[in-house]
Amino acid sequence: MVNSRIWTGDDRRPWADALLTDGERIAFVGSSAEVMKRSDAGVRVVDARNCFVTPGFIDSHIHFL
Repeated sequence: MVNSRIWTGDDRRPWADALLTDGERIAFVGSSAEVMKRSDAGVRVVDARNCFVTPGFIDSHIHFL
């Protein structure tokens, strides 16, 4: 995924604009240029068009009413 706005949760580098996955795992987070350098011809590139991306949050409580 390139051209996105990613909140990394890392105080040293809180924002990035691209990520590379390997199967279901995140392999690399950085700039779009860095991700494209690490990609080969068989990689599917998704243009996020500046959409916001954040790590998954798990909320284990439910409000029934």
